[in-house]
Amino acid sequence: MRQAVLTIGVFDPAGYEGLSVDLRVLHTYRTYGLSVATAILAHNSQAVLGVYPVPLEHVGAQLEAVFSDVKVLGVKVGAVPDLKTAELVAGVLQDMNVPVVVVDPVWRSTTGYAFHTAEDLRAWARRLGPVATVLTPNVEEAAALSDMDSIADITAMKVACEIIHHRYRPAHVVVKGGRLADLVRATDVLYDGRRHHVLEHPWTRSLNRLGAGDTFATVVAALLVQGNSVQQAVTTAKQFIARAMQHTFQIAQGPVQPLNLTIPRV
Repeated sequence: MRQAVLTIGVFDPAGYEGLSVDLRVLHTYRTYGLSVATAILAHNSQAVLGVYPVPLEHVGAQLEAVFSDVKVLGVKVGAVPDLKTAELVAGVLQDMNVPVVVVDPVWRSTTGYAFHTAEDLRAWARRLGPVATVLTPNVEEAAALSDMDSIADITAMKVACEIIHHRYRPAHVVVKGGRLADLVRATDVLYDGRRHHVLEHPWTRSLNRLGAGDTFATVVAALLVQGNSVQQAVTTAKQFIARAMQHTFQIAQGPVQPLNLTIPRV
Protein backbone atom coordinates (compact mmCIF):
# COMPACT_ATOMS: atom_id res chain seq x y z
CA MET A 1 0.00 0.00 0.00
CA ARG A 2 2.57 2.56 -1.15
CA GLN A 3 0.32 4.94 -3.07
CA ALA A 4 -1.40 7.77 -1.18
CA VAL A 5 -4.64 9.18 -2.55
CA LEU A 6 -6.36 12.21 -1.06
CA THR A 7 -10.13 12.60 -1.20
CA ILE A 8 -11.64 16.06 -0.80
CA GLY A 9 -15.36 16.38 -0.11
CA VAL A 10 -18.15 16.21 2.44
CA PHE A 11 -18.26 14.06 5.56
CA ASP A 12 -21.50 12.08 5.81
CA PRO A 13 -21.92 10.58 9.31
CA ALA A 14 -24.20 7.84 7.94
CA GLY A 15 -21.44 6.72 5.58
CA TYR A 16 -23.69 6.65 2.51
CA GLU A 17 -21.74 9.18 0.44
CA GLY A 18 -18.69 11.43 0.57
CA LEU A 19 -15.46 10.82 2.45
CA SER A 20 -16.65 7.71 4.30
CA VAL A 21 -17.35 5.99 0.98
CA ASP A 22 -14.12 7.18 -0.60
CA LEU A 23 -11.90 5.91 2.19
CA ARG A 24 -13.52 2.46 2.11
CA VAL A 25 -13.01 2.28 -1.65
CA LEU A 26 -9.36 3.33 -1.37
CA HIS A 27 -8.75 0.63 1.21
CA THR A 28 -10.36 -1.98 -1.07
CA TYR A 29 -8.07 -0.89 -3.91
CA ARG A 30 -4.97 -1.08 -1.68
CA THR A 31 -4.14 2.61 -1.56
CA TYR A 32 -3.57 4.75 1.51
CA GLY A 33 -6.49 7.13 1.84
CA LEU A 34 -6.24 10.64 3.24
CA SER A 35 -9.18 13.04 3.49
CA VAL A 36 -10.00 16.74 3.67
CA ALA A 37 -13.52 17.71 4.72
CA THR A 38 -15.16 20.66 2.95
CA ALA A 39 -18.51 20.33 4.76
CA ILE A 40 -20.50 18.20 7.17
CA LEU A 41 -23.48 16.60 5.46
CA ALA A 42 -26.47 15.70 7.63
CA HIS A 43 -27.85 13.02 5.35
CA ASN A 44 -29.82 9.81 5.51
CA SER A 45 -31.33 7.52 2.90
CA GLN A 46 -34.40 9.75 2.58
CA ALA A 47 -33.14 13.32 2.51
CA VAL A 48 -30.33 15.78 3.10
CA LEU A 49 -31.20 17.52 6.37
CA GLY A 50 -28.43 20.08 6.25
CA VAL A 51 -25.06 21.05 4.76
CA TYR A 52 -22.61 22.79 7.08
CA PRO A 53 -19.54 24.16 5.22
CA VAL A 54 -16.14 23.95 6.84
CA PRO A 55 -14.62 27.46 7.09
CA LEU A 56 -12.22 28.24 4.26
CA GLU A 57 -9.21 28.64 6.54
CA HIS A 58 -9.91 25.24 8.07
CA VAL A 59 -9.99 23.62 4.62
CA GLY A 60 -6.67 25.31 3.86
CA ALA A 61 -5.15 24.04 7.09
CA GLN A 62 -6.22 20.47 6.30
CA LEU A 63 -4.68 20.69 2.84
CA GLU A 64 -1.44 22.08 4.25
CA ALA A 65 -1.30 19.33 6.87
CA VAL A 66 -1.56 16.63 4.20
CA PHE A 67 0.70 18.06 1.51
CA SER A 68 3.44 19.12 3.92
CA ASP A 69 3.79 15.56 5.17
CA VAL A 70 2.77 13.06 2.47
CA LYS A 71 3.64 12.56 -1.19
CA VAL A 72 0.14 12.53 -2.69
CA LEU A 73 -0.02 10.73 -6.03
CA GLY A 74 -3.71 11.20 -6.70
CA VAL A 75 -6.67 13.31 -5.60
CA LYS A 76 -10.40 12.78 -5.93
CA VAL A 77 -12.49 15.94 -5.56
CA GLY A 78 -16.16 15.48 -4.70
CA ALA A 79 -18.69 17.93 -3.30
CA VAL A 80 -17.17 21.35 -2.65
CA PRO A 81 -19.86 23.61 -1.17
CA ASP A 82 -18.90 27.01 -2.59
CA LEU A 83 -16.79 28.71 -5.24
CA LYS A 84 -14.18 30.10 -2.85
CA THR A 85 -13.43 26.59 -1.61
CA ALA A 86 -13.28 25.36 -5.22
CA GLU A 87 -10.76 28.12 -6.03
CA LEU A 88 -8.65 27.18 -3.01
CA VAL A 89 -8.64 23.48 -3.87
CA ALA A 90 -7.85 24.13 -7.55
CA GLY A 91 -4.98 26.45 -6.64
CA VAL A 92 -3.41 23.98 -4.22
CA LEU A 93 -3.67 21.09 -6.69
CA GLN A 94 -2.08 23.19 -9.41
CA ASP A 95 0.73 24.36 -7.10
CA MET A 96 1.42 20.82 -5.88
CA ASN A 97 1.38 19.43 -9.44
CA VAL A 98 -0.56 16.30 -8.40
CA PRO A 99 -0.21 13.74 -11.25
CA VAL A 100 -3.76 12.33 -11.02
CA VAL A 101 -6.86 14.40 -10.24
CA VAL A 102 -10.39 13.02 -10.66
CA VAL A 103 -13.13 15.62 -10.29
CA ASP A 104 -16.73 14.58 -9.68
CA PRO A 105 -18.95 17.66 -10.26
CA VAL A 106 -21.62 16.86 -7.69
CA TRP A 107 -24.85 18.76 -8.38
CA ARG A 108 -27.54 16.77 -6.55
CA SER A 109 -27.47 14.06 -3.91
CA THR A 110 -29.06 10.68 -4.63
CA THR A 111 -32.04 11.89 -2.59
CA GLY A 112 -32.44 14.99 -4.80
CA TYR A 113 -30.85 17.77 -2.75
CA ALA A 114 -29.23 20.41 -4.99
CA PHE A 115 -25.80 21.51 -3.76
CA HIS A 116 -25.55 24.27 -6.41
CA THR A 117 -27.56 26.11 -8.99
CA ALA A 118 -26.76 25.17 -12.59
CA GLU A 119 -24.91 28.46 -13.00
CA ASP A 120 -22.79 27.81 -9.92
CA LEU A 121 -22.06 24.27 -11.10
CA ARG A 122 -20.64 25.70 -14.33
CA ALA A 123 -18.56 28.22 -12.38
CA TRP A 124 -17.37 25.39 -10.11
CA ALA A 125 -16.28 23.36 -13.16
CA ARG A 126 -14.44 26.33 -14.67
CA ARG A 127 -12.25 26.40 -11.58
CA LEU A 128 -11.62 22.67 -11.15
CA GLY A 129 -11.86 21.41 -14.73
CA PRO A 130 -8.41 22.63 -15.83
CA VAL A 131 -6.65 20.60 -13.10
CA ALA A 132 -8.65 17.42 -13.77
CA THR A 133 -7.20 14.30 -15.31
CA VAL A 134 -10.79 13.06 -15.54
CA LEU A 135 -14.06 14.97 -15.06
CA THR A 136 -16.96 12.59 -14.28
CA PRO A 137 -20.44 14.19 -14.64
CA ASN A 138 -23.59 12.12 -14.83
CA VAL A 139 -26.07 12.94 -17.62
CA GLU A 140 -27.95 15.54 -15.57
CA GLU A 141 -24.71 17.28 -14.60
CA ALA A 142 -23.38 16.99 -18.16
CA ALA A 143 -26.54 18.62 -19.55
CA ALA A 144 -26.15 21.54 -17.13
CA LEU A 145 -22.43 21.92 -17.86
CA SER A 146 -22.98 21.88 -21.64
CA ASP A 147 -26.17 24.00 -21.65
CA MET A 148 -28.14 21.17 -23.24
CA ASP A 149 -31.84 20.72 -22.47
CA SER A 150 -31.38 17.00 -21.81
CA ILE A 151 -29.25 13.98 -22.70
CA ALA A 152 -31.13 10.87 -23.75
CA ASP A 153 -28.87 8.91 -26.09
CA ILE A 154 -25.26 8.18 -27.02
CA THR A 155 -25.12 10.91 -29.67
CA ALA A 156 -26.11 13.54 -27.10
CA MET A 157 -23.59 12.12 -24.63
CA LYS A 158 -20.83 12.51 -27.22
CA VAL A 159 -21.84 16.10 -27.94
CA ALA A 160 -21.85 16.90 -24.22
CA CYS A 161 -18.38 15.38 -23.84
CA GLU A 162 -17.01 17.62 -26.59
CA ILE A 163 -18.58 20.79 -25.19
CA ILE A 164 -17.40 20.04 -21.64
CA HIS A 165 -13.89 19.19 -22.80
CA HIS A 166 -13.63 22.41 -24.78
CA ARG A 167 -15.28 24.63 -22.16
CA TYR A 168 -13.70 23.37 -18.93
CA ARG A 169 -10.42 21.87 -20.26
CA PRO A 170 -10.02 18.59 -18.34
CA ALA A 171 -7.72 16.02 -19.93
CA HIS A 172 -10.62 13.52 -20.17
CA VAL A 173 -14.38 13.64 -19.73
CA VAL A 174 -16.59 10.66 -18.95
CA VAL A 175 -20.34 11.21 -19.09
CA LYS A 176 -22.03 8.56 -16.98
CA GLY A 177 -25.20 7.37 -18.68
CA GLY A 178 -26.37 4.84 -16.15
CA ARG A 179 -29.70 3.44 -17.28
CA LEU A 180 -31.02 5.96 -19.79
CA ALA A 181 -34.47 5.09 -21.05
CA ASP A 182 -33.38 4.94 -24.69
CA LEU A 183 -30.44 2.59 -24.05
CA VAL A 184 -30.55 -1.16 -23.53
CA ARG A 185 -27.28 -1.27 -21.51
CA ALA A 186 -25.67 0.90 -18.87
CA THR A 187 -23.52 3.14 -21.05
CA ASP A 188 -20.81 5.73 -20.40
CA VAL A 189 -18.97 7.83 -22.97
CA LEU A 190 -15.30 8.68 -22.44
CA TYR A 191 -13.67 11.49 -24.47
CA ASP A 192 -10.01 12.50 -24.57
CA GLY A 193 -10.28 15.48 -26.92
CA ARG A 194 -9.86 13.32 -30.03
CA ARG A 195 -11.82 10.11 -29.74
CA HIS A 196 -15.01 8.93 -28.07
CA HIS A 197 -15.04 5.56 -26.32
CA VAL A 198 -18.47 4.04 -25.67
CA LEU A 199 -18.28 1.81 -22.60
CA GLU A 200 -21.20 -0.55 -21.99
CA HIS A 201 -22.16 -2.93 -19.21
CA PRO A 202 -25.30 -5.02 -18.61
CA TRP A 203 -27.97 -3.26 -16.61
CA THR A 204 -28.00 -3.97 -12.91
CA ARG A 205 -31.60 -4.36 -11.79
CA SER A 206 -30.98 -3.04 -8.28
CA LEU A 207 -31.76 0.63 -7.74
CA ASN A 208 -29.79 0.65 -4.49
CA ARG A 209 -27.06 3.07 -5.41
CA LEU A 210 -26.27 5.40 -2.51
CA GLY A 211 -22.64 6.39 -2.98
CA ALA A 212 -22.35 5.26 -6.60
CA GLY A 213 -20.98 8.56 -7.92
CA ASP A 214 -18.34 8.84 -5.22
CA THR A 215 -17.39 5.19 -5.66
CA PHE A 216 -16.98 5.54 -9.42
CA ALA A 217 -14.67 8.56 -9.20
CA THR A 218 -12.62 7.10 -6.36
CA VAL A 219 -12.06 3.75 -8.08
CA VAL A 220 -10.90 5.65 -11.17
CA ALA A 221 -8.46 7.71 -9.08
CA ALA A 222 -7.03 4.64 -7.32
CA LEU A 223 -6.53 2.73 -10.56
CA LEU A 224 -4.91 5.68 -12.36
CA VAL A 225 -2.42 6.04 -9.51
CA GLN A 226 -1.64 2.34 -9.92
CA GLY A 227 -0.77 2.84 -13.58
CA ASN A 228 -3.97 1.84 -15.39
CA SER A 229 -5.18 3.71 -18.45
CA VAL A 230 -8.17 6.01 -18.14
CA GLN A 231 -10.29 3.66 -20.26
CA GLN A 232 -9.40 0.64 -18.13
CA ALA A 233 -9.98 2.55 -14.90
CA VAL A 234 -13.44 3.70 -16.03
CA THR A 235 -14.38 0.22 -17.22
CA THR A 236 -13.32 -1.36 -13.93
CA ALA A 237 -15.18 1.28 -11.92
CA LYS A 238 -18.40 0.43 -13.81
CA GLN A 239 -17.91 -3.27 -13.10
CA PHE A 240 -17.22 -2.68 -9.40
CA ILE A 241 -20.35 -0.56 -8.95
CA ALA A 242 -22.50 -3.17 -10.70
CA ARG A 243 -21.31 -5.80 -8.23
CA ALA A 244 -21.71 -3.48 -5.24
CA MET A 245 -25.30 -2.73 -6.29
CA GLN A 246 -26.12 -6.43 -6.41
CA HIS A 247 -25.06 -7.00 -2.80
CA THR A 248 -26.34 -3.92 -1.00
CA PHE A 249 -26.74 -3.40 2.73
CA GLN A 250 -30.42 -3.44 3.66
CA ILE A 251 -29.99 -1.16 6.66
CA ALA A 252 -31.74 2.12 5.87
CA GLN A 253 -35.42 3.08 5.98
CA GLY A 254 -35.45 4.90 2.64
CA PRO A 255 -36.26 3.31 -0.73
CA VAL A 256 -32.60 3.39 -1.82
CA GLN A 257 -29.85 1.51 0.04
CA PRO A 258 -26.08 2.04 0.18
CA LEU A 259 -23.66 0.11 -2.01
CA ASN A 260 -21.87 -2.83 -0.46
CA LEU A 261 -18.23 -1.75 -0.54
CA THR A 262 -17.00 -4.84 1.30
CA ILE A 263 -17.03 -6.88 -1.91
CA PRO A 264 -13.67 -7.90 -3.39
CA ARG A 265 -12.20 -5.44 -5.87
CA VAL A 266 -12.61 -6.16 -9.58
